[in-house]
Amino acid sequence: MNTGTKKGKKKTDSFRIIGIMSGTSLDAVDLALVEIEEGKIKEYVLRSFRSFPINPDLREKTLQASIPESGDVSLICELNFALGHLYAEGVLNLLYEEGLKGEDIDLIGCHGQTIYHKPRARVPSTLQIGEAGVIAERTGITTISNFRSRDIAAGGEGAPIVPYVDYLLFGRSGLNIVLQNIGGIGNFTYLPASGDLNEVIASDSGPGNLLIDTAISILTEGKQTYDIDGKLAESGKINRKLLSEMMEHPFFERSVPKSTGREEFGRPLVERYLARSREMGLSQKDFLATLTAFTARSIGQTCGEFLVDKGLEIDEFIVSGGGSFNPTLMAMLQEKLGEIPCRRYQDLGHNSEAKEAVAMAILAYCTFNRQANNLPGATGARQRVIMGDITPGRLWP
Repeated sequence: MNTGTKKGKKKTDSFRIIGIMSGTSLDAVDLALVEIEEGKIKEYVLRSFRSFPINPDLREKTLQASIPESGDVSLICELNFALGHLYAEGVLNLLYEEGLKGEDIDLIGCHGQTIYHKPRARVPSTLQIGEAGVIAERTGITTISNFRSRDIAAGGEGAPIVPYVDYLLFGRSGLNIVLQNIGGIGNFTYLPASGDLNEVIASDSGPGNLLIDTAISILTEGKQTYDIDGKLAESGKINRKLLSEMMEHPFFERSVPKSTGREEFGRPLVERYLARSREMGLSQKDFLATLTAFTARSIGQTCGEFLVDKGLEIDEFIVSGGGSFNPTLMAMLQEKLGEIPCRRYQDLGHNSEAKEAVAMAILAYCTFNRQANNLPGATGARQRVIMGDITPGRLWP
């Protein structure tokens, strides 16, 4: 194989980009093949979407590496390359299934796997692993990665990073829109009817599916990794006292914009809540109902109540991510929002599961074209910057 760098010339004015996303829940790797005509991001076309599970051994090691007490430099070093190979395999499989070659793709945008996120520490920092050098070498495709670091260097939290993509796709609609994503962690973007980028507000809202999924895994000893259709939570009863205790988490005392992750809403917290529920004599189903209500309440408080308190109107509330497929969570969220209509991203003709992978493709497009792609209103950064490290492929222009 020729590993040197060749110069390539684009034959069309469109970009083909593969976005790669593996989120906080560590349940799967998502890949989206996106086509963007130059200068027409809003009209992007999703050509293909694939999602494949992370094998249990690699998942367990990554979870171990994400906990300070069990992670070490040797493990993180190994996982950085192992995940790079995993992402590369995913790209190669997608290309094979679509009848494409590496030279048919212009860019890869890879989020990587967040191991630790400390934007408010003495030295603000974040770490996403999944070696871009491995991806670029094995696929031959220029790879853009490590998006969050530049925003943190500019004084931001490095998260959430999808809001600028939300603005590109849904902004300037003449409506006051909230886009709430419920992945492992929840995050929202408020797009004002004015269409003014400087008036966009975004933030993490708190736990998404992470606590629920972790609890299910603990309670079933790994036999089940999520609450299918929210059935277990639906059959339980919310304990208001425990829910109130959960809402005392320090995250909710911090001002927006803010970010969070497994460090605050991970397994240790679930184990603590579970122990407390047993002290209170709750059944497993009651505990899961309460934990699900915690996610709904945190979204309602951090997003809905925050915006209303600022005197901002909400015309549409649109939910994406894995949580949008949980009817019990969606019903609890609608109850919390009251008369504000709660709709699902997929009901608008978009692929909810692919949303964040598509976002990585669009962020990569912006990076490559020298366009600032962070949003200070979402992260608190001092200024707009171009996020992402570029690892040239064999057709680097």
